[in-house]
Amino acid sequence: MSLREILVQFLLGNQLTSRLSLPEFQEVVDKNSGQGERIPDEKVREWYAAYRARDQDETDATRLIVDKFLTITEQAEMRKLENAQLKESLSLEEVVDSMYNVDQILDARLKTLNRAMETNVKVLAKLNDILAKVNRSKAEDDNIDLLNVLHGYKTMIEGDE
Repeated sequence: MSLREILVQFLLGNQLTSRLSLPEFQEVVDKNSGQGERIPDEKVREWYAAYRARDQDETDATRLIVDKFLTITEQAEMRKLENAQLKESLSLEEVVDSMYNVDQILDARLKTLNRAMETNVKVLAKLNDILAKVNRSKAEDDNIDLLNVLHGYKTMIEGDE
C-alpha cells in the first residue's frame, strides 16, 4: 500500500459509509427515530446512498488534495536534494582547473627528476671512465710485473748454466 493510500484511508476513516454498513445504518436510524415511528426501508436506503455519494465525493476530493500535497512536497524535497548535491559537488570548470594544477605540479616534479637523473648519469659516466683507466693501468702494471718475473727467471736460468 502506497503512502498516498495510507494517508487517504487515515483521513477518510471516519466517513459514515466506511464505518457503518447499510444494515447497521438501518439499526441506528430505527433506534433514534421518534417513538413508534418507523422510517421506511426505501427512505433509509436513499439516505445511505446519499451519504455514500457524499463520502465518495469527499474521497475523490481528498485523493486530489493528498496527491497535490505529496507532489508539491516531493518536488520541494527533490529541489533541496539537488541544491545540496550542487553545493557539495565540483563544477566541471573546477575539475579542469584542478587537473591543470596537478599537471603543472607533476611536470615540475618530472623536470626535477630528469635533471637529477642527468646529473647521476654524468657522475656514473665519469666513474666508468675512472674505472676503465684504473683497469688499463693495472693491466699494464701486471704486464710489467710479469715481464720482470720472467726476466728474473731467465736470469736465474742463464746463471745456472
